[in-house]
Amino acid sequence: MKQASLLINRDFRKNLFRLVQTMIIQVTLLFIVIGCASMPSKHSRQMGMSVNTGDFLGAIDYFEDNLAYETAELDHLWLVIIAYRNTNNYKAFDKASDIYLKRLDKKGNKMYGILRPYDLSVAAAFAFRAQSAIDFGDYQLAFKEAAQAVQHLERVDFSGIPPGDYGQGTPKYPAEEFYAGDRMEVYYAAGLSSALMGKSQRAKTYVRKLESVTNRHVPTLFINWTTARIAKILVVLKEYTLSLDYLNKEIPLSRTEKIMQDRQMPLENLRIEKDFMVSKIFYDSGQKEKAMAGYDKLLSNPVVHNYGSLYYIALSDRAAISLAKGNLDKAIDLLKQAVDVIERQRSTINTEVAKIGFVGNKQAVYHNLVDSLFKAGRYSEAFTYAERGKARALVDMLASKKQFSGGEIEETAQLAAILAEMDSTEQKIISLANQPSSDKHATKRAVVVQKKQKIAQTVPELASLVTVTPPDVTEIQKLLPPDETLVEYFGSGDTLFVFIVSSNKIQGIKLETKELNKEIETFRRHITLSPEEIRGLTISTPSNSATLATGTDHLRMSGDALYDKLIQPVERMIHTKNLTIVPHGALHYLPFGALSVNGQYMIDRYNLRVLPSASVLSFLKDQREGHAGNLLAFGNPDLGDPQLDLPGAQKEAIAIVQDMPNAKLFMRKQATETTLKTLGSQYRYVHFAMHGTFDAEKPLDSGLMMAADSENDGMLTVGELYDLYLPADLVTLSACETALGKIANGDDVVGFTRGFLYAGVSSIVSSLWQVDDQATSIMMQQFYKSLKETDKRQALRTAQLKVKDSYNSHPFFWAAFQITGSVR
Repeated sequence: MKQASLLINRDFRKNLFRLVQTMIIQVTLLFIVIGCASMPSKHSRQMGMSVNTGDFLGAIDYFEDNLAYETAELDHLWLVIIAYRNTNNYKAFDKASDIYLKRLDKKGNKMYGILRPYDLSVAAAFAFRAQSAIDFGDYQLAFKEAAQAVQHLERVDFSGIPPGDYGQGTPKYPAEEFYAGDRMEVYYAAGLSSALMGKSQRAKTYVRKLESVTNRHVPTLFINWTTARIAKILVVLKEYTLSLDYLNKEIPLSRTEKIMQDRQMPLENLRIEKDFMVSKIFYDSGQKEKAMAGYDKLLSNPVVHNYGSLYYIALSDRAAISLAKGNLDKAIDLLKQAVDVIERQRSTINTEVAKIGFVGNKQAVYHNLVDSLFKAGRYSEAFTYAERGKARALVDMLASKKQFSGGEIEETAQLAAILAEMDSTEQKIISLANQPSSDKHATKRAVVVQKKQKIAQTVPELASLVTVTPPDVTEIQKLLPPDETLVEYFGSGDTLFVFIVSSNKIQGIKLETKELNKEIETFRRHITLSPEEIRGLTISTPSNSATLATGTDHLRMSGDALYDKLIQPVERMIHTKNLTIVPHGALHYLPFGALSVNGQYMIDRYNLRVLPSASVLSFLKDQREGHAGNLLAFGNPDLGDPQLDLPGAQKEAIAIVQDMPNAKLFMRKQATETTLKTLGSQYRYVHFAMHGTFDAEKPLDSGLMMAADSENDGMLTVGELYDLYLPADLVTLSACETALGKIANGDDVVGFTRGFLYAGVSSIVSSLWQVDDQATSIMMQQFYKSLKETDKRQALRTAQLKVKDSYNSHPFFWAAFQITGSVR
């Protein structure tokens, strides 16, 4: 079998045959793609047509409606594997490829009427799996899968396989050339994974093997695809000149291409991937005029519009060239198009193209657009795109986890079905957007869009996880009361954009923040020293409560410097005591209340809360009624190790329950994960006084350490929160490091607060570092006492000030806690 479908990247394959108009040409092209020497079956013809024209969802729908994994012929199963791969349905792809490999006959397999050796089929499958692993950035797994592909390919005896052709008068090719596509995919997967693993000599070995493929008398389109893949490997190896040499080779048309040309196939589209890489290398090497000419040619080709990853990069680079030439309006227009492409291609942007060194990243597109809009003084638009960039980070993180129970629906299975339907609908909209314009497609797209809107209206919180809906800036402003100011940070590296938003105005300022991450790290190091290591620490008294403790000069200087860098430039625009801060990147690790100026902390001047994004305001629910119970508390779980006991946490839990009517307390062995999952939805407040863990590399594995029982292991992970229905008015995490999350590539933080928000919680109080047991006990007792008289934000501030003024003024003891979500 000739798997040309494996040769073209996922966006390219969508468009290769879309302009084919007649059934005669379509059938001929089907022969070319699947390498079939005889007439295909009805199923092969139908699915092959869908795959060839980029209608991968059509191929999936046809397969799932008419066929089954265990009984479908291998050619049909292989086609749906291609379709799953192209729609980034990794779960289905893994399942289908596993079953495919299990069903392969070791004597050889009949596919499309010809016998295909077992080891060749296995090699192609493992090459495909290796490239999926590269999509996820798991280069080690990709390297392993590619090695298996190579092992199986080396076992194939091509001399014993008869020649093959592509039907309709195309020439016959020796088996080794007929299966050039499978060989190319194996060598490409092995070469690229080796390069990404830093194994340059091994990667060059596979470059030479790929060269051997192009030196055969294979069709020109295979040579184009192969040289493009060689160039990608060389770019990772930083061999730019050699990469250009490959890309600029002129390859004469083979007899097969001439037949395709005679039938009006757009052969120039076969060079899109190569032409893009040439333009990109020119751009990265500073040859902007050549890059501009190449990008303009690419962008004038309507087929390129469907190449999600290539298209947005071309638009972004071309925008940068426009900026350099002083054409700000054109740059903004191009960058907006790039953002639209990124969001339209939600499930295809994390591809291997986006993983190798020369392509940049999608967050950079948002950053450059916000920067350009700032230059134009268009702060409201800039704020919209900053919010879209932050929503993108959350959606990308959650896209791989399809089982969560946010909103008001309790049945996980029901929510999973809704999410699957929403995801499928979004994919169909993308697919239809890539089809030729016609009344039929326009009508079908309108129906699908209506379906998407109906689902989104039913479960708006869930819809926000699956799609990026541009935020309504006016609506966000309406949600801010007159006595509230929102300060949102966006950016990375040496530049931060700050938005100061009130109910009637949006202002913006650009800050140069060189070495900001290093300063935040230094400040946290000073603030989180254990008490016995803090020299000269003094106990606060009411008379000096607003003054920094003596003997902490490094902390004071560090806090002053961060205040000067982050707050002072916008201070004149803040006219309210209530302040909502929306951090970005490393700022999620910063306790803003502990920043200092003129001998005072920010907590002395402002009522503070934190939000992951301003758009979250639309989904926050104020104080709720109708809970059966008032407070559900868990204190000092028995973890089987006396050194992990928290007597202060136990005392804290007992004290707040005694002072709260209709409350229930579970301690030691009774403080189980099972109890929370059984009773949690019935209580207004849920309080955790226990240890917490934070895993920066695997944030979904971070957890609260509860007692184990026969049903649950006791570790309530962030990942499990997306399966939990918890409509509490407030969750308090009186534990260690519960507000932390992973920061990568400028994305907003992923941690407990997000998990609880999407489990249905209105507000979360959590900590930024390992807290002091006794100080936390005092703070939490005061917090719940103050809740009876004021809102949550003011209650937390009152509790923090009590610790600062009457226990210890050093921020280590009081500044770790912050409130996220609703304050009412």
